[in-house]
Amino acid sequence: MRRDLLEVLEMKERIDDVDFSELTFINSSGMRVLLLSAKGVRAINGNLTLCGMRDSIREIFQSAVSILSSNN
Repeated sequence: MRRDLLEVLEMKERIDDVDFSELTFINSSGMRVLLLSAKGVRAINGNLTLCGMRDSIREIFQSAVSILSSNN
């Protein structure tokens, strides 16, 4: 996933959707890649949408958002 997303960003191509339907695990490195990808997509006026997320993965993202929100 990392290589694919970063290659697309380097080519300045637009990413609309990232299909997470087959993702069963994500660690901090994967989260970092997504954050960098989102930043890169915004830089070219795009929007990164995460689709097909399993409940267990969604909970990880919700926890991360909650932690980041409480630090502000």
